[in-house]
Amino acid sequence: MLLTVLLLPSLASAQPLSHYIHDDAPWLTQEANSEQRQPVYLGLTPLQIVLKEPGARFPSLPESLRKPGEEQLQRIRQTLERSSLEVEFWPARDDEGRLAFTFARWREDPSKAWRWLTGLPEMAPSSREENDLAPRTAAPEPQAFFPKPYRTWVKEERDAVFNDFLLMPGLYDKPVFGDCVWTDESGEDIIEGWLPTDRREQPFEEKRLCMALPQPAFFNGFPTTFVVKTGSAAVVWPEELRWASEEAPPPPEPLKGRLGPWSKRDLAQYRKDVRLLSGDRFTRKNSAQPDHQLVALADYLQERYAALGLPVRRADFRWKGTLQPGLIALIPGSAKEEPPVLLVDHIDTAFCEDVFDKKKLRVSSPGADDNAVATAALLQAGRMLKDVRPKRDIWLVHLTGEEFPADDLGARRLVRELLAGRQKLRGVVVLDMIGYRDPRDPVFQVNAGPDAESLDIARKALGLEVAAPFSGRLRTRYDPESYLYNTDALIFSEAGYPVILINEHINAKHNLTRRHYHESTDTSSRLDFAFAQALSRLAIETVALLASPRADALPNIRAGPEPSGL
Repeated sequence: MLLTVLLLPSLASAQPLSHYIHDDAPWLTQEANSEQRQPVYLGLTPLQIVLKEPGARFPSLPESLRKPGEEQLQRIRQTLERSSLEVEFWPARDDEGRLAFTFARWREDPSKAWRWLTGLPEMAPSSREENDLAPRTAAPEPQAFFPKPYRTWVKEERDAVFNDFLLMPGLYDKPVFGDCVWTDESGEDIIEGWLPTDRREQPFEEKRLCMALPQPAFFNGFPTTFVVKTGSAAVVWPEELRWASEEAPPPPEPLKGRLGPWSKRDLAQYRKDVRLLSGDRFTRKNSAQPDHQLVALADYLQERYAALGLPVRRADFRWKGTLQPGLIALIPGSAKEEPPVLLVDHIDTAFCEDVFDKKKLRVSSPGADDNAVATAALLQAGRMLKDVRPKRDIWLVHLTGEEFPADDLGARRLVRELLAGRQKLRGVVVLDMIGYRDPRDPVFQVNAGPDAESLDIARKALGLEVAAPFSGRLRTRYDPESYLYNTDALIFSEAGYPVILINEHINAKHNLTRRHYHESTDTSSRLDFAFAQALSRLAIETVALLASPRADALPNIRAGPEPSGL
């Protein structure tokens, strides 16, 4: 059956859509991806851009994208009933963190005007306002993005563009304003595009058409789109584009842990901390709640670190009128010129899907697995590493606003600060969801960023062999079973920092629809504490290894008793 598409009138502008990018340095702005899909960086990463490193000669995409892209382009040509055409395109990242193509406009040849391509629903990903509580299962391959029109003179469509998320019908809905390319009512004349999301608060009075689509990629720091030629015989990709194959990394080499196994006292303290953090004391922990307890929670963590003698830096800020905490505890290293090592969690929790589904109420989850188990691990790291004299500084970083609707808010703010200060990092180890396990499943994941340094850190973590009897799996950046895309780790990775995420066996293909995830039943009674302790130990040992690379630099030190009274 022939697919139907909406062909809007010819566009007067011959400028590439990259011409309409509002922000020429989005890495220093870091909008929420759920409100303005962030660009894919080709060539230089944001870190390399701020460090003014030399750029790549050619943009490169994974070879695995080539065949699906050619099939999608041929379907476009056949649907438009053209023997040949040109399409303006660029890569974007879909909701599972995979690279996909954005196909924005088409023309028969360079002498003709561009026309919007607003259709092919079988190849388009689900829109945000249709994404409420749908089963979290990934499509078998990345689906293409196409522009989706919103008429601001039609109330329902205007609401989808401008309404606050609290007024949206679904728990995970957000306005599409940040993804809009704005045209006149006819769609012919482009006015502006991809505006900062704070402009949403002043809706346009005149009739405008929003063409919602991901913003163009950046190549070596400059917004870029490409033009591909499609004929009945072949697809001719742009000459400057290169295709790269992802090579399998070598297996990890065995390494010994340096801190020794946890004692019964260690595990008892860990259990106590998880229970306290997931309901015994703190119950309102979503960043969007005006009466949340996250500042009080951060105050409590600061007291715990002070009792250990560790200095703490606070970086509290406001979001939507509510104070949000930022907290970094420091374990000083001897070589101040060396970049630090970060161990990272998030202290906020999601809204309960089960409560919203039944009552349409936004109530924060207890968050035992997501993510009190990680917060307790950082407290344990403070106890175990406080008397170690590492070469590099160790930062124990508690972030807020990872969960929707804040959407990696704390991580985005920290990364902006790091980039603005041109701060390098030796490595980032993120913990998120390390305590839930099917008794029949021994698997946990070590998810790496795309760069060689991230893969090296992942191999070191898997080589430590301190998480037995559980079995680690390496997930490379674009492995369909990687979970890095759904956590704060993605923010560090996209900025160009070496990062790994350690988590339980959950990803777009496995266990993402399991019970208790983002539900009111995410309590400590559901946890496998031996599993959580093993992954916590693995993370702490990895950080110790990165901070003290010489074998004789880190003595075998047991954690001493924690001061009483806290």
